[in-house]
Order: sequence, then structure tokens, then C-alpha cells
Amino acid sequence: MTTTAFVLVMISAVLHISWNVIGKKSSQSVLFYAWTTACGGLLFSPLLLLSENLLIILPERFWVLLFASGLYQTLYMIGLARAYRTGNLSLVYPLARALPVFLVPILVFFIYKESQLKVDDLVGMVLIVLGAVLVPLQHWRNIKIHDYFNVSMGWVLVGLPDKRWALLAGIFVITTYMLVLVSMSLVTEVSYVVALRQVSIPLGVIIGVLWLKESFSLPRIQGVLVMLAGLVLVAL
Repeated sequence: MTTTAFVLVMISAVLHISWNVIGKKSSQSVLFYAWTTACGGLLFSPLLLLSENLLIILPERFWVLLFASGLYQTLYMIGLARAYRTGNLSLVYPLARALPVFLVPILVFFIYKESQLKVDDLVGMVLIVLGAVLVPLQHWRNIKIHDYFNVSMGWVLVGLPDKRWALLAGIFVITTYMLVLVSMSLVTEVSYVVALRQVSIPLGVIIGVLWLKESFSLPRIQGVLVMLAGLVLVAL
């Protein structure tokens, strides 16, 4: 991965956890996330004028994928809002962020029938997911498989507010995904970008504890350390 791509991914990760913190702190309503998306979209809509001619020649497949992407993003926002209503930031955020690390390499392999990931990359990604599973634990004796497959987890996996916060969150939402797209264009394997973005998970845990006054535990510390080890393996 190039230095430019690495820096862009890091900035994107910081912005991503920032808008999640705003959402958790300001409101856990679906309406807040609707305002966030609308504000971000309207603010960046003038960029369409710069590519007016390009929009005309875009194939039908692009519009189908755009519609599908918007649909899944809507489901993600609804799920995230409902998950934050009942769960802490340091619990919900890691679980929501870890799933793409597991799924993207699999999808890339089945779609393109090849993968440029090395063994240490795969080990790093496994450590990231494992760390995300450990982070929500208060004690090791609390490990119960069924806790990761309940109704609240379903909302996490699907993933009147103060409009000023919604505007700021909207800017962060759009910017973080723009940086991710640019980063993906600079690498040969998108799984690297997806994995490295998870550096926002340890940040989320730290913010949840220090700012939102959420509880901290030994398994949570160990989970963060395991994830950091995975991130280092992927970055090298």
C-alpha cells in the first residue's frame, strides 16, 4: 500500500468514528441519520456540476449499483440508529465495523476468482475480527456464542435532531467515503483498505471510555491490543 493511500485511510477512519460519536452523543433516532445523509449529500452536490458530461455517458449498470448502494446504506443507518439506542459505542461500533473485514476478502475472491492477500494479511484480518469480538466483554466468563446472534446484533449487522450536528456529521460521512474510494483506486487489493479502516475501532473504544464514560475491562483492553496487532500486520 502506498503512503498516500495509507494516510487517506487513516484520515477516513478518524472521520468515521467522529460521525458515529456525534450520532451516539446527539441522538439515536433514524431521523438524525436521515438528516445527516441529506445534509452531506446537499453540501457536496455541486461536485456533480464538475462532472456533468460524465454523468450522461455512465452505463445503466452504474445507476443500478448506485441504487443498490443507497438501499444498503439506508439499512445500515437504520440498523446503526437502533443499535445505538440499546448499546454502548464501545460495544456496537466494533461489532459493526468488524464484519466487512471478514466479508470483503471472501466476496473479492468469489467475484474475481483471485486474491493478492498474503498469509500475514489474512492473519491480521482474523486478529482484527477477533479483537472486535473481545472488545464488548466485561469478563472472560461472559463469553457466550448466543450473545453475538441476538436481535440487537441483527440491527448492528443490517448497520427532531440538532441540525448543526447533523450537518457536521453529514460532512464527515461523505468525506470519509470519498477518501475510501480514492484509497481503493490507489491499491491493487481493496481488502487492505477495508482492514486498515478498522483502526477507528480502538479509537471508538477509547472515546467511549474517556468521553462517554463507558466501562472498561481487561478483555476490552486485550481486544484492542489484538486488533492493533492485526492492523500492523495488514499495514506492513
